[in-house]
Amino acid sequence: MDNALINRSQMLEIARKHRLFVSNSTIHRWANSPSFPRVVGKNGKFLLYYKQEFVVFLKLRLRKIDELH
Repeated sequence: MDNALINRSQMLEIARKHRLFVSNSTIHRWANSPSFPRVVGKNGKFLLYYKQEFVVFLKLRLRKIDELH
């Protein structure tokens, strides 16, 4: 598993690389869902998450979107 840590701003960049254009508020809303990756640390004012866990979450989100359309 990739141990790289990312913050929510970096999550936006990763989502865009997967051709999913979301806003900061969408990431914030997702963070309230139980399936969202857990916070593993804090760097100043930024919460940090494992990059690999977010990518898995994002792929599940994309799959759900595909199923709805």
